[in-house]
Amino acid sequence: MKWQERTADELAPDLIEKYQLGPIAAKLFALRGINTDEKLDFWFNATEENLADPALMHDMDKAINRINQAIDSGEKITIYGDYDADGITATTIMTETLSILGADVHYFIPNRFNDGYGPNMDRYQDIVADGTRLIITVDNGVTGVEEVKYAQEHNVDVIITDHHTFQEKKPAAYATVHCNYPGQKYPFDDYCGAGVAYTICRGLMQDTMPELLDLAMIGTIGDMVKVTGEGHIIVKRGLEMLNQTDRPGLRALIKNAGLTLGSINETDVGFNIAPRLNAVGRLDNANLAVELLLSDDDLEAKKIADKIEELNNKRKELTTEVYDKCMTLIHKNSWQKQNTLVLYDPEFHEGVLGLVANKIVEKTHKPTIVLTKNDA
Repeated sequence: MKWQERTADELAPDLIEKYQLGPIAAKLFALRGINTDEKLDFWFNATEENLADPALMHDMDKAINRINQAIDSGEKITIYGDYDADGITATTIMTETLSILGADVHYFIPNRFNDGYGPNMDRYQDIVADGTRLIITVDNGVTGVEEVKYAQEHNVDVIITDHHTFQEKKPAAYATVHCNYPGQKYPFDDYCGAGVAYTICRGLMQDTMPELLDLAMIGTIGDMVKVTGEGHIIVKRGLEMLNQTDRPGLRALIKNAGLTLGSINETDVGFNIAPRLNAVGRLDNANLAVELLLSDDDLEAKKIADKIEELNNKRKELTTEVYDKCMTLIHKNSWQKQNTLVLYDPEFHEGVLGLVANKIVEKTHKPTIVLTKNDA
């Protein structure tokens, strides 16, 4: 790999003066191409009012019309989510908005250990058999070719909302709302699942829905997508909304994390709030986290938040335990000089393998795979 130093012309002195930029900030803005009055104004002052028209996103109008049809007809709608912080917040955003609109809405979060990631044929069959007439995926769906085909063949429409990379064959869904769909006109291409869900809800409600920004922001930081352009607006305004949130679930989670409303920043979200939501799906069923975020009762929210805190503490213990065992394997077998590390133990807990692999990469600077035995 050849490193190439990024260079850029200095910002105009009048811009530096107008936006009161110090030397380092001015250089960083220049290097990132934020070098005009319009771009600097957008960075500092843009709000959700400046987000692009949701209708520009692929199949948006088609999806909204089908959702409204389902609401008007009283059809059962199931949100098919994911078990990480992005999928949890996306599920909450979509479920909350459809509930406001009076929909018969339900949600399903796959179990990491039994269902795996993304569309699962058995679960689709269960959802169809249970009377659902419209499935809306959030933060997943683009890999579900056979699952979507099954649903559509059984007169259940599927709306895919996702941000992951398309495979060669796309599912034949009723509508596919995707922030990076080839050839679409929406100007921002790297929303997370919660960001796409938020965009759909803006379209459904014909409103900027600032009350959903705290959730969209947590999904954005938790999934580590772009925080430039519209992503920057989501994070900036989402933090503002989070610091004054009335959501009992978030308030309880924040309290257990030892944070203080009014002073929470992006680091707090990335290292304290999102990991607690992620911990639920790593060790248990992530439905619990959606229940927390949807809760409107302080006592119920506290009970759920306390359970999540226990799971997060357990997640930390398991991560340390598996990491220590991995490092012991490395030293015991003299693998320090290996170019790549592949570590296996049938007793490793499946839910923390990714976390452990990252810690080992940070320690050894080697590509690392950590494996365990799956009962399936």
